[in-house]
Formats: sequence, C-alpha cells, structure tokens
Amino acid sequence: MRRAARVCAVALTLTAGVALPAARVDAAPSRSPLTGSKPSWARPDTKAADSDSAAKIQLRVYLHGTNSDGAEAAAMDVSNPDSPRFRQFSSPAQVLASYGPTTATVNGVSSWMTGNGMH
Repeated sequence: MRRAARVCAVALTLTAGVALPAARVDAAPSRSPLTGSKPSWARPDTKAADSDSAAKIQLRVYLHGTNSDGAEAAAMDVSNPDSPRFRQFSSPAQVLASYGPTTATVNGVSSWMTGNGMH
C-alpha cells in the first residue's frame, strides 16, 4: 500500500506526460507540433514502413494537477510512521478531487484533441 501511495504521488507531482494547449471551441483546427512530442529516433531515415491509416492507436495524456505540493505532502504523511495520517490512504476518487486537474482543463484538452481528429 505504501508503494501505491508513492506511485500516486509521483504520478501527480511529476506529470511528465504531454501538455496540450487548450483551444478555443470556435477556432478552426490547425496543425501545430507539440514541443517535445517528437522522439529523437523519429526521423525519415529510420522509417520501416507506412502505417495503416485505419488502424487505431491508444494514447494517454497526463495532465498536471492543481496542488502538486499538497499531493507530495499527503504522500509523505501517509508514508511516515510518526505521522498521525500514517497508512491512512486516500481513495483514487479522493486523490483526483483534491489534486487532479480542473474540469476546465480536462474539457479544454478533450476539445482540442477531438478538434484535431482524435476520438
């Protein structure tokens, strides 16, 4: 259980996933590269074959939470035997409510992704 709390805290505090700009709903979608989204090995000379344009791929987007300092402090509290909160873990729903991204952020990113052809 301690490992789960640390993993949760690391995921919330590091959130090193893709950061996507929120687009205006009325704006026409345009293509623009996401800074840092292209791996160094993704070059034309390393291409093995064309991909199937009908193939589905899975994508995960990690959003920065609202209170990473609080999430880290909570993870330290539940991991410290001297703390009154030792081993009093929060549920995933409690963690999301306390430290997750705002609804506006989630909706903005979802709109941007849908507007750019990701379903």
